[in-house]
Amino acid sequence: MICLGRSSIGLDSLPSFRAAVYAPVRRRSGVSSYYCEASEKASSYTTLAEPCRKQIEVKKSKFIAWAAPIVSERAALSFLSEVSDARATHNCWAYKIQNAYRFNDDGEPSGTAGKPIYSSIVASGLDGVMVVVTRYFGGIKLGTGGLVRAYGGVVLDCLKEAKTLVFKPKSICCCCCCFEYHWNKGGDGSSLAVPFFRSYISIDECLWS
Repeated sequence: MICLGRSSIGLDSLPSFRAAVYAPVRRRSGVSSYYCEASEKASSYTTLAEPCRKQIEVKKSKFIAWAAPIVSERAALSFLSEVSDARATHNCWAYKIQNAYRFNDDGEPSGTAGKPIYSSIVASGLDGVMVVVTRYFGGIKLGTGGLVRAYGGVVLDCLKEAKTLVFKPKSICCCCCCFEYHWNKGGDGSSLAVPFFRSYISIDECLWS
């Protein structure tokens, strides 16, 4: 992994590119070049620093919220499998990753569990978050309004008490550098190809991996 700092460049701007690096083409007599591509820098966002948990009781029903930072839907579903309890009445969930989101009521009346969980994630201002709320029915029905308040409330409390951090993703960047090989004699009489750069690019907080 190579981390590049800020450097001066002879190009006005870098295009938006895919993370791809092409090896240099070496010619004994002429010019060689590197050509690479990179992605645009993503925006910083606030997310959870670590998984967290919150439990409340509403009319003898227990609601346990489990929350964790995620970077993909695969990670979200993996967390769901990890914390869900097959013995519970419901394991409702929601996640948000930038503009992507999903939620599920898991058998509760439509719109009374998954959506309130998602709304609480949005209200918290966090991103890259998966929340699962496990409910153990206590024998007393809460009604649609009661369910919305219970699911949404336990998630808000959970996320308010959680430790957070600001995530600052690096851009995957590459540069296009043209250079010439100058052939010099080494101490043992052999020829050495010394690259001489003809142009430079300006890269700020660039990461190659």
